[in-house]
Amino acid sequence: MRKVSKKKKVLVRVTGVVGTFLIFMNVNAMPMATVSGDVVNVRTGASMDAEVVAQVQKGQQFEVAGMQDGWYEIKSQEIENLIAEEEDAKRAAQLSADPLTAAATTSTFYVSSDYLELQLSDLSVGGGLNLRLAPTTESRIIKQFYDGDSVKLLYRYDENWLYVEYDGTFRGYVAKEYVDLSSIDDSTLDIVDEINRNRFVAVVKDDCTSLNLRADASTEAESVGSAGPGATLEVLDYQEGAEWIKVKKDDSAAYVNAQYVNLDRALTAEVDEDGYIKSVREALEAQRREQEAAAERARQARNQSTSSSSSKSSSSSSSSSSSSSSSASSSSSSSSSQGTVSASRSALVNYAVSWVGVCPYVYGGNNLSAGGGVDCSGFTQQVFKHFGISLNRSSRAQYNNGTRISKSELRPGDLVFFGKSGISHVAIYIGNGQIVHASTAKTGIKISSLDQHSQYNPYIGAVRVLD
Repeated sequence: MRKVSKKKKVLVRVTGVVGTFLIFMNVNAMPMATVSGDVVNVRTGASMDAEVVAQVQKGQQFEVAGMQDGWYEIKSQEIENLIAEEEDAKRAAQLSADPLTAAATTSTFYVSSDYLELQLSDLSVGGGLNLRLAPTTESRIIKQFYDGDSVKLLYRYDENWLYVEYDGTFRGYVAKEYVDLSSIDDSTLDIVDEINRNRFVAVVKDDCTSLNLRADASTEAESVGSAGPGATLEVLDYQEGAEWIKVKKDDSAAYVNAQYVNLDRALTAEVDEDGYIKSVREALEAQRREQEAAAERARQARNQSTSSSSSKSSSSSSSSSSSSSSSASSSSSSSSSQGTVSASRSALVNYAVSWVGVCPYVYGGNNLSAGGGVDCSGFTQQVFKHFGISLNRSSRAQYNNGTRISKSELRPGDLVFFGKSGISHVAIYIGNGQIVHASTAKTGIKISSLDQHSQYNPYIGAVRVLD
């Protein structure tokens, strides 16, 4: 089996009935795709029955010319060169014998879309642009971008809207008029649209208890499987108004009756009602559950250790407890008055830090829980609310809560504010030059260095809410 090495493409070999020649290609004229499987077969056609002409390895990249029946059409000089090297002698003999009937080698090859990931273009977006759940200005806002943010273009939804992905976590719509597409070749945009906009899935309706997958487009055809309510099937071919839809079943095709399924674009079917990519959210929630379980095991171990230590020391301390009780009693009120502020600040900081890696970041969110989500000001609002302190909802409004203080006066539990052109982010100072905050959808709630965070999101000021 031919194996393709990892090399950069600069030209393509084209073979025809009159010979072989080389032409230079514009390497930016087509989008690129990266092999995601360990070792993947390359075939001469969009079918598992097509001849395997080469194998490619994880991480290799190829130009994508289009999609057919769930297979990417790829262009590869390297594959052609390998084939040419092995078959030059045979083709030369064929051409010598009968130049007009010698078989031509195709310059297009096919790889299953299951094993290729389309490399989509990064686009810079300006501050203030909204990412929305639907292509309308009335739709819910998933996120408002800051200057320097970027998105990946998935496809042009229509003349006014683009469907994009942010931070590998959210997908939604942005107004096309506010995004500069001039850096992307028109032919690349056309291919990306063809591949992503025209990829559909068929979702089995809830009232269909068992949908038959048939070998052909007929109720008389053999049943080759079934799918239950909510099952998602990749669509290979569908014509508007047709009775049957061709879907993917394992490594082959099957047909389902259109009246029992709902069609949806594949990329939008992969996100939930918050615009969150389902697989990403599920992975994060699984990770958080494991972190919570590990934290609980650690707490139990500490409690057991503390209980054991207390038991050992109780007998030795009992003899002296009576003699010290009067002096402890006389000093308790002064100790309490000196430590009240410190204790409340410590409790608030510990509570805030306990959410690191547990609660996800969700723009506009104020549900501080493992299955919920908060943004920066939602996080600070809910942390302070836990201690009976009411804060305004937005970061700008929270700057008006409490008393303004200088950076040199910062103490654990104070609020700190950042932004490039006005306040756009708030965090809780936890001491030692560090902050805890709901940062991004990718990182969630995390601890950062105040100075390092200020390098890309300038420090504006601080507010003291706790006494």
